[in-house]
Amino acid sequence: MNSPLLALLLLAACTVPRLHAEGVTLPENDPYNQGAMGAGGADPEREAAAKEPDLPGKIRGVDRFDLKEVRQRLAASLAALPEGPAGRGSPWLPKFKAVEAGLDKVLASRTQEDCLALIPLVAAVLPAWADHNSAFNEAARHMRDSGTALVHTAAWYVEEKKGKVSKVNLQRLVMLFSRGCDGGECDWEDGPMPIDRAGVMILNPVAVMEQLKTLPPEETGLFYGNWDLKFAFEGYEEAGHGMPLLKARYAANREQIRAKWQELADWVAKHPEKEPGE
Repeated sequence: MNSPLLALLLLAACTVPRLHAEGVTLPENDPYNQGAMGAGGADPEREAAAKEPDLPGKIRGVDRFDLKEVRQRLAASLAALPEGPAGRGSPWLPKFKAVEAGLDKVLASRTQEDCLALIPLVAAVLPAWADHNSAFNEAARHMRDSGTALVHTAAWYVEEKKGKVSKVNLQRLVMLFSRGCDGGECDWEDGPMPIDRAGVMILNPVAVMEQLKTLPPEETGLFYGNWDLKFAFEGYEEAGHGMPLLKARYAANREQIRAKWQELADWVAKHPEKEPGE
């Protein structure tokens, strides 16, 4: 349990969040719509963005606003980097520049597709947050703030596609939860995620399990999150508050979905994370 990546992921999760999926339509008083990105009250510009109409295939106005803020803070952090191999000469810099370019593309196009394409870019830089002495620690912390926008965009995408997600985007949704790109528990303490790791499993249990078996143990373990069967899927039972589309799919394929989740639990137990040097 000593790898830098796992340390990052545990920090990012603030202990693995026990959250459920809910319907995608959020109430007006939802804390996410009222400024969950920043403590200290709602921002008038953000409130205006939250009232923009939702367009097919596009990210929500409030998510665009939040990603714009992340982009600005990231640019400021990178501009303040020192010269030398630990700063502007570091191999981290091209990875963060790729994130900047990805954010610029999302902010210009506003498409869900471009937003989901951010997930592997964000995943590539988050490990810099584990090293508190790194010049890139602050930049990585800002990228963690993109988690709420990524999760909400994932939920809108799944609903609009009626659960028929592309192979590449299914892989990205797995990465969202296996690499800590979904933000920490602190980001979701006032309300449940609109889609969670169990919801991703429901989409295609066979394909998701196949992908998880190819990942490093710490990533597969983070996706699992120690969620037992009862807890993982209680939001998708008849009386649960999960996304209606995913509840219907769960009801129609309950036996296979639960079998694959149990297979995941067994896989994690049999493939513990390797200690450094093993």
